[in-house]
Amino acid sequence: MSVYNGEAYLREALDSILHQSYSSFEFIIINDGSTDGTQDILEDYHDPRIRLYHQENQGLSSSLNRGIALAQGEYIARMDADDISQPDRLHRQVAFLDCHPEIGLVGSSIQTMDFQGVLKKKIHYPLDHHLIRWSMCFINPLAHPTVMMRRSAVNATTGYNPDTEPAEDYDLWTRLSNTTRLANLSDPLVSVSYTHLRAHETVLELVC
Repeated sequence: MSVYNGEAYLREALDSILHQSYSSFEFIIINDGSTDGTQDILEDYHDPRIRLYHQENQGLSSSLNRGIALAQGEYIARMDADDISQPDRLHRQVAFLDCHPEIGLVGSSIQTMDFQGVLKKKIHYPLDHHLIRWSMCFINPLAHPTVMMRRSAVNATTGYNPDTEPAEDYDLWTRLSNTTRLANLSDPLVSVSYTHLRAHETVLELVC
């Protein structure tokens, strides 16, 4: 998780990870030069699984690349500081990757929510690698905060490219799709905040 001035929804995002049914993980958090109350919130948590790093603001891609470099696990899951993961998200994605060694990245459908946390639309993405690859000609068929990647797969690339922001995720998926297979789980495993809502509503019209 990279966070920059995310105090508004940060506790809900943190709690949704710390209360996962799958508990064997390290939670790498990069505080990317926040100037609001983000640092105080982060330092209020004392879960031993949290590995917290503070830095001057460098942007999302650089922060995520630092997190990837620090990661020690076999899999790397993305999380945004204003979204909520379902309690079984990590368990289901780990189980999927364990059973499908040919898959290097798995995402999921999402459910959007407004600023009050009220759930709105469910958005479903293509599930199969070939359909995902085809869809990438038109849209981004992998919701960034839902993905779990094999560390070996992402380390075989140059990671996120800051020059491609705000499409740094799409750029990485494109490069990964040339070396490994991609997939989505059909159930929404992450509730995505209103800050992403308009972009995903456009995807909804194209995909569903």
